[in-house]
Order: sequence, then structure tokens, then C-alpha cells
Amino acid sequence: MIDFSDNEKNIAKYLLDNGPKTVQDIGKGTSLGATDVMKAVKKLIQLRVVERDGENYKLIDAVTTGVKGAPPKEFQQKYRVRMTIEGISESKGALQKEMDVLVDKLKKARCNIHELSQSEPVLQENHYSTYVETVLSTSTFKDLINLIINYGPTAVEVLEPTKNVELSLNEAHEVINEVVSAVHYYITIIVNLSKQAQNLQRTIEAQKVLLDQYKAPKQ
Repeated sequence: MIDFSDNEKNIAKYLLDNGPKTVQDIGKGTSLGATDVMKAVKKLIQLRVVERDGENYKLIDAVTTGVKGAPPKEFQQKYRVRMTIEGISESKGALQKEMDVLVDKLKKARCNIHELSQSEPVLQENHYSTYVETVLSTSTFKDLINLIINYGPTAVEVLEPTKNVELSLNEAHEVINEVVSAVHYYITIIVNLSKQAQNLQRTIEAQKVLLDQYKAPKQ
């Protein structure tokens, strides 16, 4: 059983009674400092009790519904997709381990999994390859985009809805920000790796010059 701290309990109760609130509001309502609030909120997010909603934090719907006495419900199905996630590695054991971890994380993600299959790693030329295929559903387009960003599938087939879907302005704004954040994150990684590669190349060239000078016949 999860052992919640007093701060985490107080914040969860405050959000249950008052709905989504900012860090400042939570601090005032619970008489906690901003540092204590953020520490507790981060832990509650990790435990899938609280989620961020713009500048606010709120209890996830399943928690709110369960606490208020109604039976917990699955995420409302709105977007149903078939997703294929592939993996490759030179090590069969490492590949199998990584894909097992991926499957465990996927089962805890904000989605309903209807089907899931995992293939055995197969040797292809100089590496092993495998894939996970799943049929899952999410209640929001934002959750679907988050899954795609976080798990990098090689193929996504939309099964439902079969008709056009309209996004609210708020949901469109959330999705765009999620994509922008992900693109910025990966661009930062690429730029840093590029700088490291350039520095490494300069180091190799400098060492080559020194080595050539050392090997050159002395006059």
C-alpha cells in the first residue's frame, strides 16, 4: 500500500474539495510553502494521483470519481488506434529487456489497452529486431499525441472514430504545445550531440597532427 506523506494527503484533499488550483492557491489553502507544495505535487503526479492542467494542478478523473463513491471508470474511449513499435539492437538480451520495460510503461500510460503482442527478437544481418503491436484507446487527442511522442511508433492506424472529429480550441492549444515541447527537446539533444561530435573531431585532428610530428624524421 502506498504511504502518502501528510503534505501529499493535505494537497489531495484540498484539490478534491476545491478543484484545479495553481501552486500559489494550493500553498495558501494548505498553509504550505511553494517548495513543499511542488515536492508533494511532483510525487502525486508520479503516483498518477494528480495531473497538470495548464497552470493548474488537479486530481485525475479516476481518483475523483473513486473517492466520491462512484465505481472507478476506464478512460472514456474516443480515439482507438493500432500502433506498432519497433526496436533494434546488436544484443538480443538488451533488446528483449528494453522492450519488456517499454511494454510495462505502456500498460501504465493514460490509455486503455485492448490488444498487445510482442515478437521474439530476430537476427537480421548484424543486429536483432523485434516489435510490439497494440490496439489501444485514449479519451483525448492530447493523450494520443503524447503516446506517439513518448513511444515513437513506426506505424499508427486510426481505427476509431470513423468520422471527422472537431478539436476544441483548448485541446488544440494543448496538443500544439506538447509537440513544440517535444521538438524543442529533441533539437536541443541533436545540437548538443553535434557540438560534442565537432569537439571530438577537432581533438582527433589535433592528436593526428601531434602523432605525425612525432613520427616525422628528425633533422
